Amino acid sequence: MILASHVLIGGAIGAAFREPALAIPLALASHYLLDAVPHREYRIARLEAGFRDHGFIVELLAVFADLALGFAILLALAPPPLAIVAGFAAALPDAVTFLSFLMRENGILRAQRAFHRRIHLMRREQVPWLLALLTQGSAVLVGVFVILAAG
Repeated sequence: MILASHVLIGGAIGAAFREPALAIPLALASHYLLDAVPHREYRIARLEAGFRDHGFIVELLAVFADLALGFAILLALAPPPLAIVAGFAAALPDAVTFLSFLMRENGILRAQRAFHRRIHLMRREQVPWLLALLTQGSAVLVGVFVILAAG
């Protein structure tokens, strides 16, 4: 999933549950659940290759723009502070995966990256664009609806 989807679902969990000990682990787990749903995302190979790939900067900018968009939407909905923290928790696995590209020898980061990779039931190229738009658009709409309803 793109980061905006993760942030908004995490924010929705934080807004709905309002108990940090429950909301933060659930938001973190939601990342992996959403990644099991067929979707398209960034060209991970470009990010993994780093500056060796000419498209690295473009892909990295897309990731940051997506993250900024997710938080801009979340903040515009004026959720409780826990929703913002839960939004960060929901995006955290992708940040850890990116960190694993930079610290390839770290066993814990490598294990998380392998687990994260296995969660994706379909490769990016196998997911039709229409299905990807439907799944990610649905995640965004559900997140927004729950945040507004919990407010």
